[in-house]
Amino acid sequence: MAQKTIEVILDGDLRYDTSVAWGLAQLSSELEIRAITTVAGAYSSAQVTEYAEKLAKIYHITAPLAQGGSQPLLAKLIVDKDAENTGLESLAAAPKVRADAASMSSFSNDEQQSPNLSPLSAVTLMAETLKKAKKPMTVIATGPLTNIATLLLIYPELKSQIEQFVILGGALKRNNATAAAEYNFYEDYEAAALVFSAQIPIIWLPIDIKDQSTLTAEELKSFQQLKSPLQPIFDFYADKLALPASCALSVLLRPEIFQARLAEVEIETAAKYCLGNSIACFGAEDEECTLAELSLDKLKIARKENEVRTVLAVERTELVALLRHICEANI
Repeated sequence: MAQKTIEVILDGDLRYDTSVAWGLAQLSSELEIRAITTVAGAYSSAQVTEYAEKLAKIYHITAPLAQGGSQPLLAKLIVDKDAENTGLESLAAAPKVRADAASMSSFSNDEQQSPNLSPLSAVTLMAETLKKAKKPMTVIATGPLTNIATLLLIYPELKSQIEQFVILGGALKRNNATAAAEYNFYEDYEAAALVFSAQIPIIWLPIDIKDQSTLTAEELKSFQQLKSPLQPIFDFYADKLALPASCALSVLLRPEIFQARLAEVEIETAAKYCLGNSIACFGAEDEECTLAELSLDKLKIARKENEVRTVLAVERTELVALLRHICEANI
């Protein structure tokens, strides 16, 4: 029997971990990328889109790519002051780390492998992709939720075409933009609040998962030996590499290795000093279990409207093994 694939739309602002995740999505035989959309976040949407084009060519992603809006729904864009140390600049240099990178087939300059930059906006491309889909699709968001919120506002009739959102952002404890908020949610807190109240199933990965998804220097050395299209990135970050965005893919591929719990989640949009704060309320009757046990079918049984599957932990050894397997399968 042919292996069933999960069709996905990838949406993000292309920090280093999202760049790795998009490469893994392309390498995985279980995922099929139908569209890529960029969003303003750590960088302007134009910068993110320019780099996404280059990255998609490196990974041989041929799905259409579209640029998202340049501003959050209501707030002013806040460029991450640490972005130059974590995102585009370092990754742009990564292919230069290996002298033979240009000779690797994975880094071919063949123009036929280049993705098509769509003339459509990110939101319109999402909408057209969902309309054409034969079954509801999964949207994986690893940046601010501006595009997704705008999609829901303009095309509310397409909600039925979205099976679920997988969202990386917000935090239970590990806030990094302010004392009360994580960057993705703080950047566009109105968008985050809208998406979490849209009554569409969500797998939520708070940024707390970052520590558990960090590869050590020893693990990175083993990944470097695989000579996959991702190798220059593994070379560049030789000491350690946190891959929370890769968890956003892995929850679809191996939900049994993630621990999760149902929670009612709201995003603060009014309190001046707490904007973007993700407030999770765990019901006493909802115990921690594997994400595989929190199926979509279970969510449909008289759940509360804003209750989401909240990822709390991952079996780290299993996660590393999964990511290595994806890379090994494409040598």
